[in-house]
This record gives sequence, C-alpha cells and structure tokens, in this order.
Amino acid sequence: NNTGQTNETNLYLDLNAEPAWIQGYTGNGILVGVVDDGVQHTHTDLRNNYVSAYSYDFNYNVSDPSPVGTDSHGTACAGEIVMRRDNNVCGVGVAYDASMA
Repeated sequence: NNTGQTNETNLYLDLNAEPAWIQGYTGNGILVGVVDDGVQHTHTDLRNNYVSAYSYDFNYNVSDPSPVGTDSHGTACAGEIVMRRDNNVCGVGVAYDASMA
C-alpha cells in the first residue's frame, strides 16, 4: 500500500505483499540468512525472530553479529524481511513470521 508522499498510489514502488499474506504466506517455518555488515538483533522489531545459534560475524570472528560503529545496513535489510507486525513499532517485514540469522 505504497501511497507515496502525496497519497497517490505508485504501483511500481509497491511490493504488493498483502496478497501473499492473505494466502497465508508469512515466512512461518522459514529461516532467513542475512549476510551484511551487522544486525541489531536486539531491536524490538527483530529480537523475537532472531536465532543466535545460526548467527556469526565473519568480519570479527565472533558469535554476536551486532553492528560495529554506524553500520546500519544489515539491520535495515533484516527489518525489510522479518520485521514483526502489529507491535506498534515501525512497519512490517515481507516475511514477518520467519526466523532470521
């Protein structure tokens, strides 16, 4: 439901995920791997979907993939995928019931 900044629908920018959700595709039972510069897995929208057993930071060779410094790209990408729905924070990911590592 991308309404843009002027409340005009631009179908070319809309992910159109709602029809998939209506069909029951929410990511439930799926583990998604996010390979990026770090993920703030403690974020309110991500923490319930995070699976630490499969997570690792290959840049720093540690088990905690939290971002270092101002790296936020991985957190943004993880949010687009698994951000929780109906928690009154931010938005919703396309596979909001999926697990994430």
